[in-house]
Amino acid sequence: MVLLVGVGNTTEVPSPPPPTEARIIAVVNGGIITETDIEARLSLLIASSGTHPPQEMLPQMRRAILQTLIEEHLKIQEARRIARLIKRPNYISEADIQRMLAVMIQRSGLSPALFEGFLKAHHISRATILQQARAHVSWSKVIADLYGESVQVSDKETERLLAQFFENQRRGALLVSRIVLPFDSPQQEKAALAEMGRIHALLQQGANFSVLAQQFSKAPEAFKGGNLGWVVEETFSPVEQKALKSLKVGQFSPPLLRRDACVILLCQDRRLPGATTVQEVTIQRFFIPAPYALDSEEKAQVFIAQAYEVREYWQQEGKDPQKLEAMFPGLKVTPKETLLGEDIDTPLRNLLNSVSTGEISQPILTPDGVLLIVVQKRQERPIMPPTKEALLDQIRETQLGNLAERYLRQLKCAAYLEIRG
Repeated sequence: MVLLVGVGNTTEVPSPPPPTEARIIAVVNGGIITETDIEARLSLLIASSGTHPPQEMLPQMRRAILQTLIEEHLKIQEARRIARLIKRPNYISEADIQRMLAVMIQRSGLSPALFEGFLKAHHISRATILQQARAHVSWSKVIADLYGESVQVSDKETERLLAQFFENQRRGALLVSRIVLPFDSPQQEKAALAEMGRIHALLQQGANFSVLAQQFSKAPEAFKGGNLGWVVEETFSPVEQKALKSLKVGQFSPPLLRRDACVILLCQDRRLPGATTVQEVTIQRFFIPAPYALDSEEKAQVFIAQAYEVREYWQQEGKDPQKLEAMFPGLKVTPKETLLGEDIDTPLRNLLNSVSTGEISQPILTPDGVLLIVVQKRQERPIMPPTKEALLDQIRETQLGNLAERYLRQLKCAAYLEIRG
């Protein structure tokens, strides 16, 4: 279905008045963004990124979050406008939102139960996560309906990508993620460089690259944590190619200035020329949740001590997860999960590389508890070429992402936007 939709008449039914203590920071076509909204998203960002930024960085982070919330409002409003236009009140259903929420939880690396515990430990409202899920669903639906039928993929394009896959296999390839801040003018270039400098500082403190990419990157792959998949150096600009040559696995670049954007690249993995297999690892997680955020060593001591008891029992008394749960009330044992090495985030990959097969890791302190990971099995599996359907999806996703970025810029230009904070 293709809809003819203008962007000059975007309106939104005003939201109910906020509580008296919630100061309004911005108005977006009648919808409001409050200080409470920004602080909730800031808490989520800090907790999920695994770092505590210095106080002087918080104002810039709040400004970046405000821009993200403005875009989310525009996406949700556009979906509601189209729903009114085509008289479909269920254009975006609660089931759609819940499915997207499940995807977001899966990408967090936590089980649904552990994810809920994470939110509770950090006093983060579930509404904060639902807002993100609603925005993602709304925008995907809008872009699919506006442009889905107009995106045409030729056989030549899929053949080119398949040939590129075999060429990458022959020559070797890189698994790369990126954060991108585009600009259109010298003033925007200066602002993008400053913003990327702050993001780089967070990464140096140990912040999660994927989380920062989802929050700050303006590229189509941002929702996937900035993951570009397997690529060759020649697909990048000269300045990016130079940086990639010097990056080791797990390293990220300094801010790089392209002609049209400021970029940080992360080298997640390297595939040697001629490689035909990829490692698959089966793991199991043991988690000791804390009823409060573990933001100091003092608060964490008792949970770390219990984790060492769990580890010792596992090593000496037999490797039975059910017995382990019975011995240590409160311990959560997740089902076994099998992961491809290339799909594992760099910090987890580095940890797993330090644990022998059949062994258990040292306790890992997280903001909401202590984690232990058992490596149950490792095996090599063949690298299979992508199916034609996967190639079609990849090309369509790229084309729709570019169209979505352009359409969002149009919505911004047409919007009534008032910044009060």
